[in-house]
Amino acid sequence: MMLPIGSVVYLAGGNQKIMSRDVFFDYTGVLYPQGFDPDNIYYFHDVDVDEVVFEGYRDDDQNRLDTMFTNWVNDPDNTTPRGVVE
Repeated sequence: MMLPIGSVVYLAGGNQKIMSRDVFFDYTGVLYPQGFDPDNIYYFHDVDVDEVVFEGYRDDDQNRLDTMFTNWVNDPDNTTPRGVVE
């Protein structure tokens, strides 16, 4: 299950995340409460979340996205690798 937009989390380890090319990450995040800063965007996976502080708004569209994303990740024809969180 993916967290909806607006969720606030603590990341395990607290290391800065770096995005590589041609890979995917489960989540993109920004610092709270500062918000969006193009120089401080963090990329991470579900396993990197240490604690969910607040879960954002969830509706039928979010649930549909969860299903579609899970199906895409598990599709044997999907050749896009997961990015490595450093």
